[in-house]
Amino acid sequence: MNQEQPTVDSNDIGSNIRNSDKFFTDAGDIDNNIYNSSEAIDSFSPFSHSDNMSPTNENSAASPSPTEDDYSDDTVPETLPQLNDVVENNNEVETLSQHLIKHIWNNNFSAPVGRTLENGATVLDVGCGTGAWLLDMAETYSKSKFYGVDLLHAFGSQIPTNVTFVRGDILAGLPFPDNSFDFVTQRFLSMRFSDDEWKTKVINELVRVTKPGGWIELMECDIELVNCGNDTKRIIVALQHYLHSKHANERLAQELHEYLAANDELQQIGRETRDIESGGSTIIAQQARNDYGNFLMSIRDDLAQSMRMSDIHYSALWEVIHNEMKRLNTKRPTHRVFAQKKEL
Repeated sequence: MNQEQPTVDSNDIGSNIRNSDKFFTDAGDIDNNIYNSSEAIDSFSPFSHSDNMSPTNENSAASPSPTEDDYSDDTVPETLPQLNDVVENNNEVETLSQHLIKHIWNNNFSAPVGRTLENGATVLDVGCGTGAWLLDMAETYSKSKFYGVDLLHAFGSQIPTNVTFVRGDILAGLPFPDNSFDFVTQRFLSMRFSDDEWKTKVINELVRVTKPGGWIELMECDIELVNCGNDTKRIIVALQHYLHSKHANERLAQELHEYLAANDELQQIGRETRDIESGGSTIIAQQARNDYGNFLMSIRDDLAQSMRMSDIHYSALWEVIHNEMKRLNTKRPTHRVFAQKKEL
């Protein structure tokens, strides 16, 4: 895939990035050229049992414990996601999604990298979007350096000195040398790649840029929901048909640990699952429903066309689904899988 390059020190990644006319936002001491490519991302969020196949994880950065208000009925008026919300308010959408996921999981990651991050690590987030996860992590782990790669230039203007954003495409090759990062993460890109691309390109490229002894973590949602109504099932069937047309794996989230296990360079495969519940009137439940709505709006062009629906009818269907999720307490299973790259 790529020619082997020597392991680089975490402080020297910028000087080893491939040369080109790539646009990027400077942060800290990284001001080197990066080559051109493109990356598609998702801003949609996410399962509550654990299926951990690795040694006990270190404690990760935890969000505050849920308060009583999170689970009590409230009178906050609920505003449903609209067609243009994901485009016009993408930064806010991703930030709220990040807060929801961190609250449900009570952390930002599951791989045992807590001590490494505290001591100072080099971290890559592939498909970083507006960088909500990176910015949260950069504040918690000020000794570590964080890099975000995405096709779109959706990064904000307030960027910490330990964060660098880069445009890049994992299918074309990430703009970093081999063995560059202590921790590599990628979330919610299951619909962007075909099954063949996952198996022959995506996993291999993530492994390539990870240091020996470093960790990779992936996070994805199930397409099928639990406790859903008839109209919710209707949108799920449409999603499945759409994925089939793109030669994508609709069960990818449930099978990602097998993809990692199939790579000879990886070991200590781990897997965890959480459910995001959307029933009732709590703030958390409202955000869970709106998060799913933002996801549906982000794929509206493709899904409405396949369902032969106008924008008005598509939005109306989402309102029905929203009410079903609230009444039936629909659950969205979300999976994290992680693995360690073997030492040389």
